[in-house]
Amino acid sequence: MTERILKAWYEQDFVKVADELIEAAGTWKNGSIDGCLVFDTQSEKLAVVSESQSTYTPSYIYLFRLRGDDKPDTNPEDLFFDLKEFDIEGVLESVGR
Repeated sequence: MTERILKAWYEQDFVKVADELIEAAGTWKNGSIDGCLVFDTQSEKLAVVSESQSTYTPSYIYLFRLRGDDKPDTNPEDLFFDLKEFDIEGVLESVGR
């Protein structure tokens, strides 16, 4: 599974994903919704989803999270570089994949 996730990670369009994460993250008066980059084990593809911090979907491997309350301080260029420099191998080791 690790090899498939790494292949998908390095082949993704980081510019598009940064834009999608910012779009997916949001805030409202009682909290926030996070933009999450996940690997969906059912479709075996990366996907950007909107979820609250307490939501857990069993078929997802959560790789990167943009908190909704961080959205006002984030711009697409900075997020692009955050994704490019992200230690995906370290994350996969920590989740045992």
